[in-house]
Amino acid sequence: MRYILVLIAWCCMVLSGNAESPPVVPAPEITVAGPEQSYVADEMGFLRVRAIRGPDWEIEKVKNPEGVWIAELRSRGAKVMEFADCGEREEWMRFMLWPIDAADPDLLLVLRYSGGVDGSDALDIIHLKNNFRTLLQSAAEFKFHQVTDLNGDAWPEVLGSSRHYSYILDLPRELSPFPTVILSYRPDAKKYQCQNHRFPDLAREKAEIHRKEFEQNQQAAGTFAYDRWNQDSRQALASLVSWILEMCYRGESEVAWAYLHEFTKPETANLVQPVIAERLATEPYYQEVLRTQARDSATQN
Repeated sequence: MRYILVLIAWCCMVLSGNAESPPVVPAPEITVAGPEQSYVADEMGFLRVRAIRGPDWEIEKVKNPEGVWIAELRSRGAKVMEFADCGEREEWMRFMLWPIDAADPDLLLVLRYSGGVDGSDALDIIHLKNNFRTLLQSAAEFKFHQVTDLNGDAWPEVLGSSRHYSYILDLPRELSPFPTVILSYRPDAKKYQCQNHRFPDLAREKAEIHRKEFEQNQQAAGTFAYDRWNQDSRQALASLVSWILEMCYRGESEVAWAYLHEFTKPETANLVQPVIAERLATEPYYQEVLRTQARDSATQN
């Protein structure tokens, strides 16, 4: 009987509004401007909208005095940071909140398309609940492909490629390699870094495509000798270089160089390896691969 009375009293408190309950966080408010914008995300999950407003923050596209679209992130009315590189096309700048369907998201992603088929894209990831800390600022030659959670840790991975190797070894643009870049969050670094080696299946899939292309090319039968004036030979070289780069970004450069010297003539191997190594030395994502792989190896040992 006493339990029933206590229960009745609690119910009365709830009905009267006196019982404590967790605060309800309102979902972010989305503002569109014109028929070209939509409340529905595009095929990659980004919103083509004018503004998004959260409980104590807002991001809004505005035109600067030069007529170029930028986005301003503000907190309680004060500007926190600015995102540029959008040019005169508002739709080239898009926003994503992560988790996508969360009423109180943790992350804000700001994407600016280059507008070209093979142009670079700019992507920033901001932590909305950690003093608007920047977790990612993509490198200058980054090409964006997709955002997805590959390992189920609630942190999205960013999939893209590097344009750093365009026209390498005098290959034309359509044959130039664009190695896979997988950016994932590292708690020890408190930011996103290139970590292809942590997702070996995905990285291996693209590498195997290039290896098979090379080995099925008639010019690669036996031991490959590169002839820059032969179109099939140039295609074989493009496949080989693409495979080598994918392997290097997986952290398996020794395997890549061994394969190069085993299946190509010495003059071809001696031409190819120094050129690739020189480009690798100046590519920021590959340098991150080396650092993160070394850190992981040290932790395991």
